[in-house]
Amino acid sequence: MKKSRLRFLSLIVTHLLNVSFLFFLSECMLAADVSVIASLYQNQEFTTLKNYYDTNQIKEPGWREFIEAVFEPDAEKAMVLFTKSYEEAKDKTLKLCIKERVASFYYARGYYETSEKILKDDEYFRSIITIKEETEVSAEKFGVQVGAFSDYKNATKSQKKLMKDIGEVSILSKRIDGKNLYVVVVGKYTSRDDAEKKLKELENKNGIKGYIIQF
Repeated sequence: MKKSRLRFLSLIVTHLLNVSFLFFLSECMLAADVSVIASLYQNQEFTTLKNYYDTNQIKEPGWREFIEAVFEPDAEKAMVLFTKSYEEAKDKTLKLCIKERVASFYYARGYYETSEKILKDDEYFRSIITIKEETEVSAEKFGVQVGAFSDYKNATKSQKKLMKDIGEVSILSKRIDGKNLYVVVVGKYTSRDDAEKKLKELENKNGIKGYIIQF
């Protein structure tokens, strides 16, 4: 009797182990390797990518968030997702894909110089997507960055000069590589479109060049 019980328990344990292994194996088979996802994106195989996303085959959080942003029809929401994905990403390939996507976004809007600079200058790119206002906790806004200074006094001089002709100008602070940087920003808009209108106005009326940031 004891032997039959032990044999029965052994069969149960073996069955459970087999089920667990099969479940683990199926999960591994369903999960798409990040190199496959990167290759699909870089080759613009978006139909396959969408299928992978919809069937939950993209398991790595950063890549899944990135692909979600790629298929997000609302540009503002997509940029928020790109920013979050970039800040959390440890994969260099993913970071590069995000940078290229953001550059494409600006290029499509007609900001060719900004797009080109994003691809060439890592610090410039980080200033666009990671800038935060340290002195104010509020809803995310959009503005036009028109200057960046390592010296706060120089930033305030620029701010005062611009306020005479433009109106609302603020200074945002951030840290890059352990150093403070003070960014002069025109406007606080709730939509990117409003900020882009202001950017065009600054270029046409004041001869001031800048680019859109979110903070």
